[in-house]
Amino acid sequence: MARPVFARFCNAVCEKIRFRPDRPGVYEELLAHLQDSAALLEEEEGMEGAQAAEEAVKRMGDAEEIGILLDKAHSPLLGWLWMLSKWFLGISLVLAFFALWPIDELRDQFYRPRPEEMFHADRQEILKQGGPSEKVRLRAYTFQIEEATLQDTWNPHYPDIYTGNYGLEVWQTLELNVTLRSYTPLFYLSEPKLSPYLSIEGSEGQVYLGSWHPDADYSQPLLQISSSRPLFFWQECRLTMYMDYGQREEFLKNQWLDLVYEREGNTFRIRIPLEEVTEYEKTS
Repeated sequence: MARPVFARFCNAVCEKIRFRPDRPGVYEELLAHLQDSAALLEEEEGMEGAQAAEEAVKRMGDAEEIGILLDKAHSPLLGWLWMLSKWFLGISLVLAFFALWPIDELRDQFYRPRPEEMFHADRQEILKQGGPSEKVRLRAYTFQIEEATLQDTWNPHYPDIYTGNYGLEVWQTLELNVTLRSYTPLFYLSEPKLSPYLSIEGSEGQVYLGSWHPDADYSQPLLQISSSRPLFFWQECRLTMYMDYGQREEFLKNQWLDLVYEREGNTFRIRIPLEEVTEYEKTS
């Protein structure tokens, strides 16, 4: 426990330090120095405890002058800048963890379906692919398609207790997956609002609207954002569209696809050619 004379001296010094977060550290440092000095006076000069404490404080000098000198060394401006930089670093590390850590994949490790439910999970065959595309700019954002794939998928259809259909069926669909990235150097801007203003146009003249478009026809294939994650200055969106078996051959005729964004006069168009995947690439 600190002697009252030590506490008064340390408090008088710390009152002159304007940057309050540094006061506890300065207080403890001064107190430790005074206690060491008093112990040395007791040991070498034979002073009693109270006398040694008074002498240790006297030898330290004027509390006000010491406080003024320490205030210059603990500038409030530099102190707050240092603290803000530490907070910013901590927040950045937390954001980086949640942005870069594959949360969905980690979740799947704990919530995997039963083996019988995974019977057709690996039945996929990529038919066409393309990317990356050229970059396009709209206002403060730059957009680019990283990858586009057309693939056949076989999905199990589970028993329906409401209709009495207890037989396991397998549905074959053509699946379009597009990875779209957007980037802005202005970190304070929010992520671009893309849905429902996106659509897909094929080289054969087909137009497929977004799932939330006012004119969307739910009897036709619709483009939807299946996942989206912001990563600091850029954002990655996974766009998906499914076509049933009867629409498959018509869609496969497309040699290229245009991803189109239109909203209140703001528009961009990104074209990406689709190339056939060879048998070797399918099996490798």
